[in-house]
Amino acid sequence: MNQSTQTIFFVMFFFGGFMPLILVNYFKNKKKKLSQWEKAQAVVCEISCEPLIESGSAYYPQYKYSYEGRQYSGTPSIGINPNKYKKGDVIEILFNPLNPAESDIAYCCKIGNFSFSTFDMGIVIFSLMSILCFTVSIVSLFIK
Repeated sequence: MNQSTQTIFFVMFFFGGFMPLILVNYFKNKKKKLSQWEKAQAVVCEISCEPLIESGSAYYPQYKYSYEGRQYSGTPSIGINPNKYKKGDVIEILFNPLNPAESDIAYCCKIGNFSFSTFDMGIVIFSLMSILCFTVSIVSLFIK
């Protein structure tokens, strides 16, 4: 590998390693914010579909819930699998007790007996991607 290719490789992977770190920071902040919210039961009243740029569609269940005698409605911040919820399903959501109109679905994944938030999975995946990018950038300096 010539010197200019090696430099390009290093720069590309070194700076490419920062993008996953930015996403890790987003997931950490979102998880911290949601950890301070309260849980509630909501009913799915409609499911909207939005086309994605590359392919397929994202599905957003619109739900209704009540808090202290007032009705609220919400839509999740992240699209979901189209078969996950149906109209009339009761789901668990999280809402901000200081601003009850602010809510989101309680994202949770289960693999076997292990249960964790979707945001935990994002933190792990993007941290590993960042480590891989930084490692490739360092290794590229030593390839002749």
